[in-house]
Amino acid sequence: MALPTAKLVPGKPIDPGQWRRIRADRYRLNDSGHEHLLVSALRREANLNFRIMRIDGSVQTHSATFSEISYALIAPFWGKGYPEEFQIVLQLWARYGLGPLNINTLITSGAIGLDCNGFVGGYIERREAPSNWWRRSATKTSYYIKDLLGPPSSYFKSWDDFQPPGSQCLLLGLCDAAGNVKDHNPKNKSDVGHLAITEPGTLAKPKPHGPVTVDVLESTGPVGSVGLKRSTYSILSMTKDSANRAIFRVRRGSKIGTPHEFELFRITGLP
Repeated sequence: MALPTAKLVPGKPIDPGQWRRIRADRYRLNDSGHEHLLVSALRREANLNFRIMRIDGSVQTHSATFSEISYALIAPFWGKGYPEEFQIVLQLWARYGLGPLNINTLITSGAIGLDCNGFVGGYIERREAPSNWWRRSATKTSYYIKDLLGPPSSYFKSWDDFQPPGSQCLLLGLCDAAGNVKDHNPKNKSDVGHLAITEPGTLAKPKPHGPVTVDVLESTGPVGSVGLKRSTYSILSMTKDSANRAIFRVRRGSKIGTPHEFELFRITGLP
């Protein structure tokens, strides 16, 4: 992202600064509370200037009103941000000298970051429209896991649904023993689901009836590896529900040695 070489006066043109690669992918679920400081500082500014590098590599410079980028200012604090929105937050946080956290502490403390459906929902959207980063309200990054997985009729029914090496992405949604997909429940913070996506071309099925291994990308926390991770999942065994849909027992490579190493998932293909 572009960071100014000196503290800028609000409302003045942005300093070109220098591009610097920063990882801001720690796990973030729900409101961190820090966005209120940013919003209150910028609410009355007539023009907010920023420069972003889109995910396709093109660079854009913008001047916008607060209302035009108000969603971008809060999404990363809720685990729902696009990469370009993270850049806006970090630039403006640094330029306006907001505290008590500097941008490095803002990142390492997990005040901004990604949750599981924020990552997967964002990937699904941007895969279809890489240039569409400017949004005014919540989109698929805020969808429930059930909605991102699609209808239950799309869930895998048997080992035959795994077609190595797997040219499409698979979606894996955490479920209970009856196959009910778990989801985030704002009324009960202990009731949390999980969603992960596979890397195409990494599927291996040495035997017709499993097990299956596949590389998975996920934003995960808070036990064990925390943040955006890539690991190998082993899909070990399968049971069926009353509708003949499969429930898979999975060993999560990102959670080895934790209570979440072995869990149950529904699996579906991403069109």
